[in-house]
Amino acid sequence: MGCLPRLKGENDSASVKPQKLREMPKALFLISMFVFAVTLAEGAMSDWAAVYLAERWGSGPQDAGIAVSIFAGFLAAGRFVGDFLKRKLGARGVARLTVGLAIVGVACLTIPTGVPAIFIGFALVGLGVSIGFPLGISAAAGLDDTHEAQNIATMAMIAMSGFLVGPPLIGFVAEAVSLRVALLGLFPGLCVAFWLTRIFPTLESTTDQGESFPR
Repeated sequence: MGCLPRLKGENDSASVKPQKLREMPKALFLISMFVFAVTLAEGAMSDWAAVYLAERWGSGPQDAGIAVSIFAGFLAAGRFVGDFLKRKLGARGVARLTVGLAIVGVACLTIPTGVPAIFIGFALVGLGVSIGFPLGISAAAGLDDTHEAQNIATMAMIAMSGFLVGPPLIGFVAEAVSLRVALLGLFPGLCVAFWLTRIFPTLESTTDQGESFPR
């Protein structure tokens, strides 16, 4: 039987030894912290948006899904325009813009205002958390040409834990105090994420290489 031809670089990639924890770049963990804070907010909104709207609006369950629809729609829209925003603003610029929108969105949700402000809040949070994970993937892959896969896997593992931690954490605080106060707890993480945007390169320090956001 014949065998498949050996591709160039196949042996090289197979011989790369995984990095130990202490050998990984520190920037990888800063990127992971940024994405963790963003995914924490995303997971919390995905699970608690409908409950929060029903609680604040006082309407029936048939209307509670409006919150999830608004959040998911603007989340998808943000992912769709991610490439365009990154080309125009750079990775750091788009990270600051989106996280800033998420912070404003949480403020709209938690201040004692009417239902229209709540809808605006869900929309802003959806936009704000839409690009965090794709930005993290791109940044982790760009840290090292040799250990890209390990860097991405490590970042994704830490970031994905935000989806798991966020909903039960919000539920625990909501049961002890209230859901409104629990959502206020997203502020510290998002503020830390805004501060961590400095780890991303600016538009002036990068050249356009046609990099796309993974979806």
